[in-house]
Amino acid sequence: MRIGLKSEMERLTKDLNELQKKQIPFATSKAINSIINKQISAQKKEIKKVFDRPAPLTSRFSIHFIKSRKDRLEGRVYLNDWVMKGNAPEKYLKYQIEGGERALKGFEKLLARVGVLPKGYFAIPSKRAKRNAYGNMMPGRLNYALSFFGAQRMRETNVQHHKKRRTKFQFIVRKPRNGMSGGIWRLDDNGNAYPYLIFVKSVKYKPRYDFDAVSEQTFNKHWRREAAKALRFALKTAKAGKR
Repeated sequence: MRIGLKSEMERLTKDLNELQKKQIPFATSKAINSIINKQISAQKKEIKKVFDRPAPLTSRFSIHFIKSRKDRLEGRVYLNDWVMKGNAPEKYLKYQIEGGERALKGFEKLLARVGVLPKGYFAIPSKRAKRNAYGNMMPGRLNYALSFFGAQRMRETNVQHHKKRRTKFQFIVRKPRNGMSGGIWRLDDNGNAYPYLIFVKSVKYKPRYDFDAVSEQTFNKHWRREAAKALRFALKTAKAGKR
């Protein structure tokens, strides 16, 4: 992309005089930023196309960018790699981009630390687990299980310190054996158990979100037009400034 950017600007500016060529950095920076805006829109559109009911963090806030300046002729469109709480999009979307087996999530690490989740296993929501509007298990529901087993990071948030909560959510652990997957079962008020989290040996993803291809195709589609438009604007601005 950088090669295409440089060669195209050289082609567009080969017939300019020295005074006009002073506008090249401004025009280049303007064209880069226009492409960045288009790439951001294209990435968000692709996310909504690829994923079913993506959460706001994914659909609205996963794409970050750095704009170009005249003294730094490059920009960047990338996945958000930091959030105040929870997993950043860069961490969980990379499995949708690259495929492969995901790492343990935060709640899984906590369950493993207290011996509830067996080594080498992952925990996925059962079909009966209550989910939010985006199809994900609600964090509060996970916290009930973590609290019950004393797995919360802050000791005072576990049910041992809140006896009134103990009767509302009761859980049992069934270890994997004889080909059965095992998991965490919730007990209802009648003592009946139903699966809450299922233990599985592997959670693998196939690539389905081609982040790089979306950005590259957007660049190839729009760069020539945006570069020419930015150069015309820069030259017009310079000419007007002389008057």
